[in-house]
Amino acid sequence: MDDLVVIKTFNTREEAEVVKGFLDSNGIKAFLLTDDASGSYSNLTLVHGIRLMVNTKDKEKAIKALKSI
Repeated sequence: MDDLVVIKTFNTREEAEVVKGFLDSNGIKAFLLTDDASGSYSNLTLVHGIRLMVNTKDKEKAIKALKSI
């Protein structure tokens, strides 16, 4: 696996999951990074957000895909 880069940060898991699914369905493997203990401490996402990450090699393709929506 290549190095991962953050391309966007979200305040809600739902929004992050939708955008992750969009990227995945367009052939761009995406990952979510959050410190909310799998939703047990959702208030922590307000502090740190949910980070959408992709492989470095897919960064430009992912940004372009996000701009299309």
